[in-house]
Amino acid sequence: MFVATAVLCSLLALVLIGSSLGVARREPAVRSMLERLDVVSLAPLIVVVDLLAAFGLLVGLLSPPVGVVAAAGTVVYMVAALVLHARAHDDNVAPALAVLLLAGAALALRLVTA
Repeated sequence: MFVATAVLCSLLALVLIGSSLGVARREPAVRSMLERLDVVSLAPLIVVVDLLAAFGLLVGLLSPPVGVVAAAGTVVYMVAALVLHARAHDDNVAPALAVLLLAGAALALRLVTA
């Protein structure tokens, strides 16, 4: 079961690192989404949160309590992202929903293997 946890947490960490790179590089598609959600000013914070979540998920493979907190934090983070999408009447929720599902699965596995 730990192998599944490690694979899932590593995959989620890679997704979060990729997200942070897109925001940091101000890629046009990401910039457009941030503008639709009216959170362009939060871009530096988004980068930091993505990277901290990724770091926490990876460190959490060695320290289960850190992994639980990182996965739970990522779940909350993605719920907040979905709320922002809903508030902006933006129907492009698939990426945030996919990350939420990955984070929920990582949390469940981390709780089972802690």
